[in-house]
Amino acid sequence: MPSHPKIYADLLAKKIEKHKTKVYLINTGWTKGPYGKGHRIPLKDTRAMVQAALENKLSKKYKK
Repeated sequence: MPSHPKIYADLLAKKIEKHKTKVYLINTGWTKGPYGKGHRIPLKDTRAMVQAALENKLSKKYKK
């Protein structure tokens, strides 16, 4: 039987802290309005966000 989601969230938080891992939440859902009025984030934009995370370009410390 699966555990409560908080248990998994706490385990993830501990591993992130232990290993000093950077974690990014990338929105691949809706933008510019609610469902039916907005639209999904284009795949090219999602790919650009993932690439920026992989290249460490999302950090406040990043300099061009």
